[in-house]
Amino acid sequence: NLDSLQKRFGKIVLMDPYDNTKCGVYMIRQIKKKYKHNNLTLMAYNCGESGARRLWEKGVYSTKYSRKITEYYNNFKKECRKEQ
Repeated sequence: NLDSLQKRFGKIVLMDPYDNTKCGVYMIRQIKKKYKHNNLTLMAYNCGESGARRLWEKGVYSTKYSRKITEYYNNFKKECRKEQ
């Protein structure tokens, strides 16, 4: 992934929090276009597409990682609504 990310953004340092977040968000956005559903997107991001596909073939459509990130996202949305 690093080569394609550097072609897109130029020099990046993945240990830099700004670069890491920018690249992660970009990658998730690209994967989301393909898989639509949040759990499938997060599985493909975390496991790689081939790893996620192997899990889907076994009937697994969420992982500990995808559930945890979804929980963070839902809590964040709730907090944002409270602040409005």
